[in-house]
Amino acid sequence: MGRRFPPLNPLRTFEVAARCKSFTEAADELGVTQAAVSRQISVLEGFFKARLFERNVRSVTLTPVGRQLYDDVSSAFQIIRWSTDRIFQENVLVRVQTYPTFAARWLMPRLSHFMTKFPSVDLRVQTAIKPVDFSKTDTEIAIQFGRGDWPNTVAHPLVTDAIEPVCSPHLAAVPLRGDLTALLHQTLLTSKYRSRDWNDWFEHVGIQPGSEKRWLAFESSILTYQAAIEGLGIAMGQTALLGAELKTGVLIKPFDMPLRREFQYWIVWPTGRRLSPEARKFVDWIIAQAESERKGPVAVPAPVALRRPGQKLGT
Repeated sequence: MGRRFPPLNPLRTFEVAARCKSFTEAADELGVTQAAVSRQISVLEGFFKARLFERNVRSVTLTPVGRQLYDDVSSAFQIIRWSTDRIFQENVLVRVQTYPTFAARWLMPRLSHFMTKFPSVDLRVQTAIKPVDFSKTDTEIAIQFGRGDWPNTVAHPLVTDAIEPVCSPHLAAVPLRGDLTALLHQTLLTSKYRSRDWNDWFEHVGIQPGSEKRWLAFESSILTYQAAIEGLGIAMGQTALLGAELKTGVLIKPFDMPLRREFQYWIVWPTGRRLSPEARKFVDWIIAQAESERKGPVAVPAPVALRRPGQKLGT
């Protein structure tokens, strides 16, 4: 008896429907009717003698058997797409998700090197705050912040998390080095998603700040760092993301008392899903970049997102 093999057209329809989590969206992608998608799924369920989807009013969800099948066949269809792109000599698209601040402050100044080295690779850099859910997206790679212990993922460390106060040298009454009490009379800059940084650092240096502190809060760290450059106060800076500003003196470290934590930025991809050769090039490149910078200083262009005080936008 020959080996059993599922019918390919229903299998392709299943892969699209499972990825879209919707028969309607699958029909749009395949250029057929929703009823045609439903019939193809029924054919496949008949072949396996098992339900692959739970049909709900407005959506569909995979059954355990459907999830197992999708985990196995989705990589195979992705490989077919990559191969097709190469045969037609089209650049393969690699989707990378990271945080807005990491993208602007660390990744962007280094991307020209990658684009020059790998001209046949197209990148789509997507930004988000929430950790990526690889089961719900076609993103291949993510750069995430934490301990590297996300389930069902492979994680490799990139950038350590060292934080300490930074400010403009033009800040009125710049604190004298070591004068920690001067912080009580300064405006402290903070961002929404790193609101614990100041308290962690205060605990690290043994300060019990009182209620007289003045805060200026921003939605993102990018705005917080720009506020520090403008002399609006003192920010708690991730020094790995501010190398150019610290080197040129746009920002200074008035206390030079860093707090190094167990958290890091990691390059992450899902287990059980084969990376495309192009995605692997990006992974190997960014790991090599991070490792070379840990060994010694590397000249990196300053991000254009941050401007010097008094500099007009666009100059």
